[in-house]
Amino acid sequence: MATIEEEIGRVVRNRLAAEETVFLPGIGSLGIRRTPARRLSATRIVPPCRDVEFSSAERGVSLVDTIARAAACTPEQAAEAYRRWLDKSLDAQSGRLEIVGVGTLIQKSFRPDPAFDRLLNPQGRDIRIRRRTTPWWLWSLSTLGIVFLAAAGIFWLDPVTRWPEWFSSTPDVVEMRLLTPAVQPDTTLRAEATPQPAVPAVDPTVTALTEPAPAAPAEEEIVRTRSGESYVVLGIFSSERNARRAIEQAIAQIETLTEADCRIFLYGDKFLVSLGEAESREEAQAEAARHRKTGLSEVWVYSKR
Repeated sequence: MATIEEEIGRVVRNRLAAEETVFLPGIGSLGIRRTPARRLSATRIVPPCRDVEFSSAERGVSLVDTIARAAACTPEQAAEAYRRWLDKSLDAQSGRLEIVGVGTLIQKSFRPDPAFDRLLNPQGRDIRIRRRTTPWWLWSLSTLGIVFLAAAGIFWLDPVTRWPEWFSSTPDVVEMRLLTPAVQPDTTLRAEATPQPAVPAVDPTVTALTEPAPAAPAEEEIVRTRSGESYVVLGIFSSERNARRAIEQAIAQIETLTEADCRIFLYGDKFLVSLGEAESREEAQAEAARHRKTGLSEVWVYSKR
């Protein structure tokens, strides 16, 4: 069974991965800052990166409210869970706050966990470029080939002696005579004597074989989340491929879960996997509680305003 440090760390990780700002009461706010790509040298490039930024001001959604939504509990229970988590994760003497699966906050400096940093920046933070150079022997072969072709052209064409012959030659004159046919065609034939083209018989089996095959059904279009709807969220992923892989793993884990129960929605530039939608938050929380009993302990409820 997961500890409270792991559960709350997972909540903070999901919020930051979705590029949402999380407010930690009594501590400050954690958000995502994007930095553009820059070149370090002719062979090294730093790609665009996402970094976790700390601010002492109150920004974003409170972690207490997020815990209440994720655990489907009252604000008082969420506040008590946050207090117990803070007592276990915060070192009051050094001011060091350890967030499991996310990173460490020391004073105002945040150091991300390596696994979480790879989740934010799958392309890495340093790209090396190989400078491709043509080997000397290839240049030598190319030069020899050009010299050989030029010498062969001069030898076979011999433009000094052959070009005057080509331009001074006169084409032969060919005499053509119009031949008159010995027998004139008979124009008095009746129209009914004209043979009609035979109509080939149609083989029904051939027609059946040549009929076009039915088109394959198109995949369901991925739409964005709708305002006023509440979603039972399995997770938020950076690509559609990862989202479908999470659905396959959940179906393999839970026997009662089918592919028809899972849908993918656009969540910003991410992909949200939903196990059910409802018009009210209470219905979505009840559905999330039912999924937690089957073994999916990480599901939570997201309501779009």
